[in-house]
Amino acid sequence: MNTKSLLLGVFVALTLVFASLTVEEYIRVTPIHTGASTTTTTTTVLCPSGMVCGSFTYSPTGQVKVESVDANYSANQYGPASVTFWVTFENVGSSLVSFPAYALNASVATNSSALREIIPRNFGLSASAETSPLNNGQSYTLFSPISGDQYYFLLVQAGTVDVNLNFTWDAGQLTQCAHPPCPFQALSSGTTVISAQFTFEAPTQSP
Repeated sequence: MNTKSLLLGVFVALTLVFASLTVEEYIRVTPIHTGASTTTTTTTVLCPSGMVCGSFTYSPTGQVKVESVDANYSANQYGPASVTFWVTFENVGSSLVSFPAYALNASVATNSSALREIIPRNFGLSASAETSPLNNGQSYTLFSPISGDQYYFLLVQAGTVDVNLNFTWDAGQLTQCAHPPCPFQALSSGTTVISAQFTFEAPTQSP
């Protein structure tokens, strides 16, 4: 083998080595770059003034999407602050959703040191008003407790509270009729179950 052929062989070998290193570097770096780009999203949730926003999970998903779970409380000069829970949800399904105004139920652990559930005697009957069915994309806020419920909540001191909430709804359609509003025909039903956690500050009593 002459000198020219030897140099050509060395050049080809070095070219293959550099090419292999370049391909290996690209394959190794690309997944790291791709992974980093999928983990940089930051979501900021602003809690409305005067409210306590809860962290929550819910099931099932599908027809109804829970958008927010909040608590409202205000101190008074007569004792502990009363607490009302707000659940805002959206109809994300293809059918109408119907539910009563008193659909939301809430409960807290009996050993909670911050929030106390009171069940008085002869508290009255729950409201029976029906709401208008929600179309796809429409939202509604349910409250618990409401006037006439068999319980209410008092915030007795600051602390973190686990709260269980649920509401039942019907999915269906409006029947045809000559004079609207037309009757609602339920084709299926479901119960949305929510597990939420709230951190309350000690209320400042109003004068």
